Amino acid sequence: MNYQAGWSEQLVQDYFAHQYRDRGMTKWQGYYLSDHTSALNKAKQAAAVTYPPRPQQSPEQIGVILADAFANSHPVAIQLTSIAPNGEYGPDILGLVRGYTDTDVVIGSSRIDLETIRNVRVL
Repeated sequence: MNYQAGWSEQLVQDYFAHQYRDRGMTKWQGYYLSDHTSALNKAKQAAAVTYPPRPQQSPEQIGVILADAFANSHPVAIQLTSIAPNGEYGPDILGLVRGYTDTDVVIGSSRIDLETIRNVRVL
């Protein structure tokens, strides 16, 4: 091996065997904390998105809006009555009304029970 002047193989072996203290993951901790903190901040911002409740509409109002949107091919935004465990409403269901029956409506490829709809608005 090629060592610097004054270094012997025995000196190098002794240094690594008795004096060198490997800090292990400690030397990488700064990188981890930075990345971890960044990920936590992104998750916090994503969780901060709230969907305020819109006024509860009657079944008749919901039916009229959906029928009009279906007849005129207007996209709609539907807010459901279900509430997440944190007490917030979920994001709106967006799309075109593809069809409906007495009990449900088809938005895109999803069937939604009319009784679970809180509010509908035309986009």
